[in-house]
Amino acid sequence: MSITNNAYFNYVGTSVTYAGAAGAGPGDTNPTYGNPQLSGCYAVGSGSLVFSAPVSFPTIVGGWGPPGFVLPSTGTAPSYPSPTC
Repeated sequence: MSITNNAYFNYVGTSVTYAGAAGAGPGDTNPTYGNPQLSGCYAVGSGSLVFSAPVSFPTIVGGWGPPGFVLPSTGTAPSYPSPTC
């Protein structure tokens, strides 16, 4: 198994380990570390490093989830807006 080109960030400021676990391969061979500029619960800043190489996260078209999925507007997380958003 090969893990590569993922973005990592820890909001509490401690380090992130890119090493793999037993049987999961060597870990991320080309990790990117930096603030992804998340806001609210489901928004990534347009200037976020996750949209650049090597991560190149594709823009989600039509919202989160499978086609036709709608986030509930009431209830507990993961509804949106939830009390934690």
